[in-house]
Amino acid sequence: MILATLLLIAFALLVLFGYAKAYHSLATMHVQSRSAWGQIESLLDRRHELIPDLVDRVRHHIDGEHETVRSVVEARSAALGASSVAERASAEKEVSAKLCGLYSLAEQHPHLGTDEAVHGIRKEILKAEEKVAFATQYYNDVASAYNARLRRLPTAIVGKLGSLRPHELFVVE
Repeated sequence: MILATLLLIAFALLVLFGYAKAYHSLATMHVQSRSAWGQIESLLDRRHELIPDLVDRVRHHIDGEHETVRSVVEARSAALGASSVAERASAEKEVSAKLCGLYSLAEQHPHLGTDEAVHGIRKEILKAEEKVAFATQYYNDVASAYNARLRRLPTAIVGKLGSLRPHELFVVE
C-alpha cells in the first residue's frame, strides 16, 4: 500500500514537472517570437518615419502628380493602423507598391533625379527595408518553430491548457 502511494506521488510529480518544462519551453519561444516581431515593428516604424520626408521633398518638385503622393500617404496611414500581423503584411505590401510609384515619378522629373536629399532618404528607406527582410526571416523562423512545438504532444496539451495560440507569419509577397 505504501509502495502504491509512493508510485502515485512519483507519477504525479513527474507529470507536474513535465507540464512545467513544456510550459516553460513554450513561454520562452513565445517571448522570442514577440521580441522578433517587435524588431520588425521597430524597423517598419523607421521606414514610416522617413516617408513623410520623402513625400515632402517630392511634392516640392512636382506639379499635378498629387494622386501618387496622396496614395503613398494613405498607404502609410493604413499600415500604421493595422492591428494584426496579416493586416500589417498586406498594408506594408501596399506601402512598398506605392513607394515604387513614387520612385518612378521621381525618376521622371529632372530636378528630383539630381536631388541629393531625395537620394539620401531613398537610400535610408532601402536600408530599412533590407533590415526588415532579415528580421522577417528571423521572426518567421521563430514563429514557425513555436507553432510546430505548439502542435506536438505533450506541448499541444499544455498550450491548450495555457490558452496559447499560434503566431501568424509575416508574409509580404
